[in-house]
Amino acid sequence: KGLWNDSIRTATSRWEMQNGYGTGQGFARTEKGGGAVLVEWTGVCYPVGQADSKPQSYCSGGWFVVPGSGTGPFAGVAGGGTWTGVSNADGTFAEEWNGMLEQ
Repeated sequence: KGLWNDSIRTATSRWEMQNGYGTGQGFARTEKGGGAVLVEWTGVCYPVGQADSKPQSYCSGGWFVVPGSGTGPFAGVAGGGTWTGVSNADGTFAEEWNGMLEQ
């Protein structure tokens, strides 16, 4: 199993959106095996149409591991990458995160 398998992620974010356009930023904390690591991210969104009469947005941005934040199994983790996402008509948000990590 990989480092991220069976981990728990909690996140906090701040978005400023208007008519499907906007920017956001936040932090995600991943915990596993008594250790944790903190990731900082930013992104932008723009409208891509409607589904079931509800506006949809496409978002993308970047992320990086906060230097020195890793403990336990995440000690020494460094790296970053990109993410993309789209809002769905049911109110959920589908995300995909890609990047490179070193330990």
